[in-house]
Amino acid sequence: MKKISIVIVISSIVVISLAALGFYLHQEDKAVDAIKTGSSRISKQIDQRKPISFLLLGVDTGADGRVDRGLSDSMMVVTLNPAQEATVVYSIPRDSLAEMADNHGGNIQKINAAYEIGKAKMAKKNGQSVFRAPD
Repeated sequence: MKKISIVIVISSIVVISLAALGFYLHQEDKAVDAIKTGSSRISKQIDQRKPISFLLLGVDTGADGRVDRGLSDSMMVVTLNPAQEATVVYSIPRDSLAEMADNHGGNIQKINAAYEIGKAKMAKKNGQSVFRAPD
């Protein structure tokens, strides 16, 4: 009698585990299928399984009613490489000195000022000058 109940318990655990695994794999497939890619350059990179990089900015605008744009106190470059199934996250130190990409030359400041000076476009240009994403 004890052997039968142990077999039933073990069988139940195996069946529940397999059902949970099947459900997880099904949900994973649904999530991947839900990603729709268009004809943009980024979508083509994804479809071709080429690496793609993103610049993530954490901007400090403050809670004291400041009206300025704020500094990007956190700067991270995230590179996804689908072919190698790898992700690299690189944090750019906020106090790194960089020449601001404003076509005036000689304007060297801490890199976290780039967002305040020229919005995301300048932050991206300066981020590219400091860091080149791995291929």
